[in-house]
Amino acid sequence: MKYKLTIFLLFGVITLEAQTNGKFFLFNKEWSSMQDFDKATYFMQQVKENDTTFTCRYYQKNGPMVKWETYLDSNMTKPNGLFAWYNKRGDLDSIGYTNRGRKNLTWQYGFKPDGAVITAEEYQDGQLVKRINYKTKIISYPSGNEEKLEDSKENKNDVFKKAEFIDGGIDGWVKYVTENLKTPERYISIAGPNSDGYVGVSFEINKMGKVNKIFLYHSAEWSADNEAIRLLNNSPIWIPAEKNGLPAEYNFRQKLTFRVGL
Repeated sequence: MKYKLTIFLLFGVITLEAQTNGKFFLFNKEWSSMQDFDKATYFMQQVKENDTTFTCRYYQKNGPMVKWETYLDSNMTKPNGLFAWYNKRGDLDSIGYTNRGRKNLTWQYGFKPDGAVITAEEYQDGQLVKRINYKTKIISYPSGNEEKLEDSKENKNDVFKKAEFIDGGIDGWVKYVTENLKTPERYISIAGPNSDGYVGVSFEINKMGKVNKIFLYHSAEWSADNEAIRLLNNSPIWIPAEKNGLPAEYNFRQKLTFRVGL
């Protein structure tokens, strides 16, 4: 179904047709607000997840995502939640979390093709706790002290059971994706004939078996990204993972491929 999208600007409002909802903002190459979509370089989609979570995803007009921001308010004055930046190819460059305008928890910078982090920082309510260099395996602290990063070791006595798609396991999940993932017309027109691309998604299966914490580690293009998010939001329930016989969160990571024929 098509919905009318309202593009909110500092100096006016224009309406477009698209297959999603939310507020849209247009920008020129200097990131100044504008109204002419044809002349725009970037645009941003703001999605209200709930009353205190507003997700803002910024895109090259005909390309992948540039950055992802999360705010407490629709006016985007109070950073609160996930922030991420992407390179020109749509690959994740850095990611971190905020709590009411302050850096919080883990911030990660630079990623290898397999998703491994190169460097990281840990914050507590805006205060830097430590820096970790995974290449040199050195942890440094604001005091100037350093220590060697020890490889993490799993408890060999722990018993893990992976989350499982409730309707047919992994084969059922592949069937669900194959039957429900649609290639958007906008992506087809931008990618061109005889081409393919993918959206790299990560998400958590929580203790209730529901998909949440959806994130894109590789962006293809706005309509393809939105289709990937829609697919995950509509996912049927999963059988939760278990750790030592108790329900546990389980993180999932995969590529969703979009192919365009001749």
